[in-house]
Amino acid sequence: MSRPHPLNQAVIAQVLDDLRHGQLRKARAMGFEDEDLGAILQANNASFLSSTFVSWCSVIVNRAVMRALLKQTEKNAREIEETEHLLRLGASTKIVAHYHGLTNQEIALRRSLIGITARKGRPANLTDEEHDTLWRRYMELRKNSKTDPGDEQTILTHAKELAESMEQPLAIVWRILRDWRSEGLI
Repeated sequence: MSRPHPLNQAVIAQVLDDLRHGQLRKARAMGFEDEDLGAILQANNASFLSSTFVSWCSVIVNRAVMRALLKQTEKNAREIEETEHLLRLGASTKIVAHYHGLTNQEIALRRSLIGITARKGRPANLTDEEHDTLWRRYMELRKNSKTDPGDEQTILTHAKELAESMEQPLAIVWRILRDWRSEGLI
């Protein structure tokens, strides 16, 4: 036994919803004229058109829009991954807000979702020896890097590498690199 064409059902449902919410332009944009819309508003016509086996409409894919949406999805996934990586490295709320524009509540939620408990108070400072090691490793990174050392993204990239290699919280390393930049040392 044949079933009604699902595209017909979807289009009628969408048009009726658009009309119910006063979205006449959206209904017209699908290719309907006012006469068609008037006919669809009659219950028996809407029922007949949605239950017919013959497809009376077609789909046109706007590939440019679809690709843009898929790129946005990829960008969002990368941003979520980057945010989680920053949080796992010990980034402060200030760092995540600065680079990704998230609110304190969003950051707290992300921490909770990935199982990171918030530390109380400020992170401890580096010892003099750790500070010297950080300086040497940073200078090595800077020497091998072809990017502007004062650029915000470069500072974050270097801070992540150094925090991971030295097993220090990113919040501390990032703060020190920014302090060095503001003091004109880098």
